[in-house]
Amino acid sequence: MDKGLFDETKDKLKDPVRELFPSDTNKELRRRIYENVNSANFYSLKDRFDDFQERHQRHSNRLFKDYDCFVKHVVDTRNYLTHFVERDKEKAKLEVEDQYKMSERLRLILEVSLLSILDLEDAELEQIIHRPIEKLMM
Repeated sequence: MDKGLFDETKDKLKDPVRELFPSDTNKELRRRIYENVNSANFYSLKDRFDDFQERHQRHSNRLFKDYDCFVKHVVDTRNYLTHFVERDKEKAKLEVEDQYKMSERLRLILEVSLLSILDLEDAELEQIIHRPIEKLMM
């Protein structure tokens, strides 16, 4: 959403939140609601991965057997390690080997993204990132 329009909408939400949670005992809850509203217009991690896949369909399909599954593992693991919600722990990939494989795949995504910013042709990109990646497949 346009930042100006989002800011207007966010301001309109403040009064109803204060009315719903008026006392000082609810101050922490109000703060958390405001934080969540403030971050509502941010681009999510999943959205960023979706953009990468759209821009680099050929490479994402070559680098990953199941790109969507990889993204789910990364997002679930990141969410658990960031927020420590116990119910999310079982979804997170916490084994050292899994995290190593994820970090290597993320490095490849970063390389492809950075190299594409340099306006390299797909053939050039393919030559640079070509390496055995079977051991990284998930």
